[in-house]
Amino acid sequence: MRGDRRVGSRAPSRRTAALDSSCRRVVDHADRTDERDQPPWGRMAAVGLVAAPALLASPVALAAAGWVLASGGGPLAVLLAVALLLVAVGSWPRRSRRLDPSATLTAPEAPATFAVLGRVGAQVGAPPLHRLELAPALGAGVHRSGPSRRPVLSVGAVAWAGLSEQGRVALVAHEMAHLVRPELRLGRVTARAEATLEEWRLIAGGEPPRRAAGADDARRFVTTVSAVLLAPLRVVVVLWTRSLLRLQAPVTARGELLADRVAARVAGGVAVYEVWDLGLGAATWETALTRGLSGHEDLTTSLRTAVAAVPAESLASRRRASVEDGHRVDDDHPATDLRRRALEAVDLGDPLVVVVEAEARASATEMADGLARALRDAAQALRYAAPGSSLGQRSADAVRRHTRARNELDTAGGA
Repeated sequence: MRGDRRVGSRAPSRRTAALDSSCRRVVDHADRTDERDQPPWGRMAAVGLVAAPALLASPVALAAAGWVLASGGGPLAVLLAVALLLVAVGSWPRRSRRLDPSATLTAPEAPATFAVLGRVGAQVGAPPLHRLELAPALGAGVHRSGPSRRPVLSVGAVAWAGLSEQGRVALVAHEMAHLVRPELRLGRVTARAEATLEEWRLIAGGEPPRRAAGADDARRFVTTVSAVLLAPLRVVVVLWTRSLLRLQAPVTARGELLADRVAARVAGGVAVYEVWDLGLGAATWETALTRGLSGHEDLTTSLRTAVAAVPAESLASRRRASVEDGHRVDDDHPATDLRRRALEAVDLGDPLVVVVEAEARASATEMADGLARALRDAAQALRYAAPGSSLGQRSADAVRRHTRARNELDTAGGA
């Protein structure tokens, strides 16, 4: 769940257009696509080859600087080594940002919850989770943590509070499906390569200099000359990024659609549709969070009540509007309508994992404190957000600032 990806309905970018084009081809051949199929190893190898130079440029420059210094050569060699060190620092691979969790749970702290997660993982074929993170957001994601690369599930508190038990199973099954398929590992590599290339584009002067009032003429001149001299590098980086996106899009689209199919097999198709419908109703849960925070209400109850009160006619209207608006979870996922069409083309049986009432009650007790904390952070982020924006469009840095300020207040109060 990356904090720097925006969500909702807006003009398609090159990334989203490539994803949707690839998704349409998968939808057109849904009867020939199976979750047991082998991944497209050839295309994935091509993606890795295109992404590799962006990730290896910094280590190569660092090694070259060390070799130059070791070989001697006087002042000229020192200057060359310094230049190579600057290249190494400027081209160091960037990580995509994640939201800081508001609460973290492990199996000893939440045995009932992890028992359900274990059942889902067993059906998917995923390894046991090391911990569960609750983030002040909507979506979910998986990553590996520590030297042993143990799997961690990060779930948005809004999704966990707003979904039914089966909806949560669908959400978790989708993310766990990424753990057992190589597309996720490739996605991490390409995400870091894309972030690095974006940094290079900014260094090369991605935008023409602006004539600010009172700006220093000499500084403007230097900026203009730099932009002209670095124009070839900028063109190379832009074309490189586009090629990477075009190669990666079919792999990403296929991985997401197969994960949807796994989620429907484990939790039921209705549960998957519920997850998508929650994403379409951002105005509903955002209003519930902000009003609940202002009225000092229980945010979990406020959000669940608001989501449950949405009439079926409104849901149908939102689905029709999402087709026209091209709604998507974020820039790493195909359009929601295309995902729905791909799932409708598949025959689904009964869900493999059903959460019983006793499990639901025990899990709710274990999650209550962490969920309340994460929802409060989400509501605070909405309170301080710019007018007209949504929680899904908050950057990771914005939510981090609110979370850090909350923690400082809590610490001061405890002292």
